[in-house]
Amino acid sequence: MLYDAAAACAQAPLPGWRGRVSSDPRARIFLDWKERFCQGRVTTVERGVYEASRLAGMIARHPDWSTFDEDHAVPYEIVLDSPNLEDADLISGLLEADAEPWPFAMDLVEGTAYEKKAHVHQHIALEDLRSGETGECGPDGPRTAWLCAINLNAVCKAGQSVADMWRDEFSPDELNIIGEIEQRIVDERLRRQAGLAGHDR
Repeated sequence: MLYDAAAACAQAPLPGWRGRVSSDPRARIFLDWKERFCQGRVTTVERGVYEASRLAGMIARHPDWSTFDEDHAVPYEIVLDSPNLEDADLISGLLEADAEPWPFAMDLVEGTAYEKKAHVHQHIALEDLRSGETGECGPDGPRTAWLCAINLNAVCKAGQSVADMWRDEFSPDELNIIGEIEQRIVDERLRRQAGLAGHDR
């Protein structure tokens, strides 16, 4: 959360931006939010500190990760082993980029028109779980504003939440798929944690 906030305010809006910004409502909504949220504070240094801390934490948790290449499968399973938000962020970003198929919950879309969008639904499910953990995704929340700025498929509106964006972007059937993926991730985490607890006894 600190990293997201610092990243949002790492650069100040240019003076007079309202008279120069394009007619793209996405840009106007984001810059208006940024001006109100940052209140003139520029947090370039803080962003660097939090970014370094995130990287150090990930290296400490996963010392065997050196790179992702053809010889190293994308470690999607870590989001099922632990609810760590930084790990989930990494995996969510890889899913968004369609780095490599993740077979988890594929039975929900196999043989349907949604099969090719499986990675998108998995990505959104992780984003939604993150929203529930951090509280950043409500109306005018930091994550809401950021997703509005970077998601070209989003319908950005002032005062919306991330859930509002998803309802505009996805069909009811897709939202049901996303919700089922979320629930399966939660259930699998609980199952694995219970297994570890039983093993330790």
